[in-house]
Amino acid sequence: SRTWAAQADAIRASGGIGWSEASGGYWVVVGYEDAVSAAKNWQLFSARHDLTGADPRARGISIPPYEFPLLLSESDPPRQQKLRLLEIPFFTPSKMRAQLSVVQANVERCLDGFAGREEVDLFRDYAMPLVSLTSMALVGIDTARWQDYTLAAHRGGPSGSLDISQDTERVHAMLLDMARERRANPQ
Repeated sequence: SRTWAAQADAIRASGGIGWSEASGGYWVVVGYEDAVSAAKNWQLFSARHDLTGADPRARGISIPPYEFPLLLSESDPPRQQKLRLLEIPFFTPSKMRAQLSVVQANVERCLDGFAGREEVDLFRDYAMPLVSLTSMALVGIDTARWQDYTLAAHRGGPSGSLDISQDTERVHAMLLDMARERRANPQ
């Protein structure tokens, strides 16, 4: 079994894009330039989640795929552009620059978790914690509880044992409780 670093190096050496058989299979893009290129070419690197089955390649971005689409993340233009208008005010360049230290600290925290390990699941051990920690920091949720707020499917649990609806309701209830508390005791 190769280490995650060796797998990433092999993908990088073979052109920066590789296929993983994990979780039913998905494409992996290694390297900044390739990731930027993929993000700008939605016709080839679609984020769309087609529930009809008409396009079996359109499985969205969640690994493993959910039984429902993540509307803001799993759509392509022109629909994606309309949905993104909801987020734009919160992600201006100046607001993002102000968060660089938070993102860098979370990157380092996630990478430090790899120390001494021979195997790493880049999705479960890096991507999901990084997204969860950073998103929670941006909206002021205590990052010490990131696993409580992250859906079990995102934490890498076996998909067959998950009730995604129940888990989503659990997280939604926690967020509602937090919103009520913040409304009652603004800071």
